[in-house]
This record gives sequence, C-alpha cells and structure tokens, in this order.
Amino acid sequence: TAFYVEGIREELDAPREWVLDQRTRRIEYFRNGAEEVALVEVPRLQTVLRVNGASHVALRGVRIAHVVQTQLLPYEVPSGGDWSVGRYGAVVLQDAVGVNVSDCHFDSVGGNAVLISNSVRESVVSGNHFDKPGESAVVSVGVSDMSDGTASTFPRQNTIQN
Repeated sequence: TAFYVEGIREELDAPREWVLDQRTRRIEYFRNGAEEVALVEVPRLQTVLRVNGASHVALRGVRIAHVVQTQLLPYEVPSGGDWSVGRYGAVVLQDAVGVNVSDCHFDSVGGNAVLISNSVRESVVSGNHFDKPGESAVVSVGVSDMSDGTASTFPRQNTIQN
C-alpha cells in the first residue's frame, strides 16, 4: 500500500494493532483473543551508542533491542545515484578510528543496526547477529560532491564480516 496511517483509535480493526493516547498516556491494544496479557516494550531511543570522533572503542557481546523505527524520518541522497539512506542507527560510528563492534545481538531495531558514517577508519563489525532490523544490518556511507567519492569524508579500511 502507498499509505501509512498511525495514531487513529477508530482504525483499530485487527488483532495486535494498538494506538497511543497522548493525552492520557495510555495504550489501547486490540488482542487476538488467544494471547495472555503480555509484556509491552515501548522503544524510546533512536541511537543506543554513538561513537563520534573517538578511537579504539570496543562494543562486544551486547544485546541491543527495540530501538525506534526510522523509516518515516528524513532520508538523504548521498551521491548522484538513484538511492537514498537514513543516516540513523542503533549504533552510530562517525569520524572514528579503530572501533570494534563484535558478537552483539541486534534484536528488532527499528532502523539500521550499525551506521558507519563519514571518516571511519580501521574499524571492524564482525560476528554480530541481526534479527529483524527495520532497515539494513550495516550501512557504510560518506559525504560526496555528487559522484566524487575520493574525499576524506568516506569510511576507509574497515572490515564488515559475519
């Protein structure tokens, strides 16, 4: 469908839909009839960890879950191509050196799990488990002047592996 609608109580017409009443700060949930009352997790963070301008940082063996959705936030066109990207992530590495993100579990993050942005060098993203990311597991993107990708504002000499 070409439309996305949320926050309208009158549209609760199918099991497992919900709406938040901002005034009363209550959630109305349409149960499917078979489920017990369940734990409700409400994401509040867009980014759990931001490494900006730092060096030699390690994130190992951490579970990051239920980060807010970013699909409806502004996107940018980083080059002269026909694609766009949301410069968002549960973990954001920006202008950093020697960062290691390994053996982590990214569970139902609402957008990109790991964003490698701008001048990130000699960093490693490896051995992680990505379960139902809202967008990409790992995004590596710089800043260009249309199609010129030779500037120092691009990630370089990084390793991304499973």
